Amino acid sequence: MHLTSFARWSALVLIIGASIVLGSCSHAGAGISAIAPSSPVPFVVTSESTLYAIRGRFVGEMRLTASHLSVTVTQGSVLSVGDYAEVRVEALIGGATATGWRKVAEGQATSIGAVTGGHSRPLSDSLHFDILLPDGFDPAVHWLAFEFSSSGDGMGPFTTYACSRANLLGVQGRITTDC
Repeated sequence: MHLTSFARWSALVLIIGASIVLGSCSHAGAGISAIAPSSPVPFVVTSESTLYAIRGRFVGEMRLTASHLSVTVTQGSVLSVGDYAEVRVEALIGGATATGWRKVAEGQATSIGAVTGGHSRPLSDSLHFDILLPDGFDPAVHWLAFEFSSSGDGMGPFTTYACSRANLLGVQGRITTDC
């Protein structure tokens, strides 16, 4: 009889605890709009192991607010297969689709200057991007990406990407087609 009352008491405690947790989660909602500004989340985004025309490795931190994602690249390097007089980089937010991924939101592109084929070139300054978040945004299912573009300078125009393996909360393990 003592075991039965213990089991009932344990079940009651679990039900009340679950109600409190679920109730607090339902008030937060799925999107970032209900979350206070976040602490900085460190990132390392790289496409160095790809065969893209231009590859990069960026290290820095990002911070979510109710309306935007602030991205600061503190260290980085760029490597290309050819010579490009003008390469632009843009931070963006990626999201999964049924067949791969898509751009969910993007910031302003900025020039990182010329890149010489076969040579890794460190960034000379830090880069900063602000990306406005769309309505209903959920950082748990989106990730940071960088887009490299150039008009080509005789090699033809191109666009390549470097994508994070972590979501915007810093949790590793994004499962989708590589971008």
